[in-house]
Amino acid sequence: MTPLDILIFFISFRYPFWGNCHITFCPEGKMLHLDCSSEQTWAAVYRDREDLAALDIGVTSIVVTRPDQTAFVIEMAVAQVP
Repeated sequence: MTPLDILIFFISFRYPFWGNCHITFCPEGKMLHLDCSSEQTWAAVYRDREDLAALDIGVTSIVVTRPDQTAFVIEMAVAQVP
């Protein structure tokens, strides 16, 4: 199991009501990218953005996109990841 698999498992367990997101990880910038498949999913992630920012999951930021919505970035509140 890769670190990305573990992270996806954690997120899907912690936020099962989000629905469908395509999740990718950029190791160079330690950035997680969520591409939401529905407006409801995008809205749910937006609603939970402060909880997400408080997680210590080894990333510096989370970029959330949806084709017909404005993308937003969640900057992680934890100490910088080495």
